[in-house]
Amino acid sequence: MRTKRTTGPDTPATSTPPAKRRRTSANPHTSSSATRSVKEEALAPPTTQEAQAPPQRQPNSESRDLHSEDITPSTAEIARLLDRTENPFTVKSQSLNKKKRRRSSTSAVEWHEERNIFGEKSLDLQYKIVSHTKVPWGRLKKYKRFTLGEGETIQIGDCILVANADSQTLDDGEIDVFSQWKAQALEIRAADPAHVYVRIVYLNRPEDLPGGRKDYHGRYELVVTNYMTIIDATTVNGKLEVKRWPEDPSETGDASLLEDDYFWRQTLNVDTNTLSELTKHCIDNAPHNPDELLLQCSDTVNCRKWLHMRCIVEDAAERAYKKYVRDEPTAVAEEEEEEGGGGVDGKKKGPRNSNGVPRLKASEAFDVNVQAPSREGEGRSTITISDRRPGRKGRKWVEDVKCLFCGIPID
Repeated sequence: MRTKRTTGPDTPATSTPPAKRRRTSANPHTSSSATRSVKEEALAPPTTQEAQAPPQRQPNSESRDLHSEDITPSTAEIARLLDRTENPFTVKSQSLNKKKRRRSSTSAVEWHEERNIFGEKSLDLQYKIVSHTKVPWGRLKKYKRFTLGEGETIQIGDCILVANADSQTLDDGEIDVFSQWKAQALEIRAADPAHVYVRIVYLNRPEDLPGGRKDYHGRYELVVTNYMTIIDATTVNGKLEVKRWPEDPSETGDASLLEDDYFWRQTLNVDTNTLSELTKHCIDNAPHNPDELLLQCSDTVNCRKWLHMRCIVEDAAERAYKKYVRDEPTAVAEEEEEEGGGGVDGKKKGPRNSNGVPRLKASEAFDVNVQAPSREGEGRSTITISDRRPGRKGRKWVEDVKCLFCGIPID
């Protein structure tokens, strides 16, 4: 069952000067000049612990806040070189395994290991950064954070919104969060406040997955990937809080999760093009959509299976259909027959009775509404079935919700 959510406080802004705002595309799924291919740039982020506790400033540490006084004549030359191309850096990666770790001492220097920041070992990769100018990635200064033009501070480990060609603006002028790409910041480097770059890993929208969005994807669901790239900080449109959804329905998960919070529960390894498996439930043996209610059988000894609400509704409508809709035409069906039927060139189409008259589907004939107690022990779950057929509207009855496996009423 879906738990309630709340959001956490925003990270306070710093005195860091803003990066110049310039909306550009950073599409990870096209072949435009502003993007790189999946195989060339797939990678994973640091550990969850590192994301929750960004490194603090230490003596002689390379990490620092970005201030205008960092600009020197040498950085001016670097800036000139960086301006020669829209995408000065790309990332190459490969799966992290024992066989590919055995490299020559020369190539080993170029490759780095990145452990997935969400704790998913299947997304761990090796990567190296290729410069398309004379400026190596390591030549840029490393920072813990940078500040957007609106004053919002982005730190390493933050989930962020990334502008793209499909980004939209709402009527009130605010950014449409739903249309933005989502990512996580892994590393921040800059030559000066006008040349700030962020190494990121993408959190895919279901629409961006192989095969697209499925019935089991929630509206605010994201998929953690190891697809890494480097973007200009001017494409960042702010922060986004992303939480983990527990796959085991018996786990309460994060009690602060709200209906409109973004969450993740599945991963995509772009190196192998493999999606992690989701737990399957109910008689249709399908994953659960977190936006929908999930009920559990009350038989704690022999069953205790989880049931999809949509399966319970469909079963109730089908049972009512078989019980009350016999081999008879309906007023709606007769009207369709008089008009020549619903098929091509007047040919009859769809379920019909013995007289050849089309019948209503179960979902068209009956409305089903499930009432589940908000707390365990507050009574049984019930189903209210309403007859929608012409001439029978207004008739309704109430039944217990029964397990689709063992038939026991669900409390």
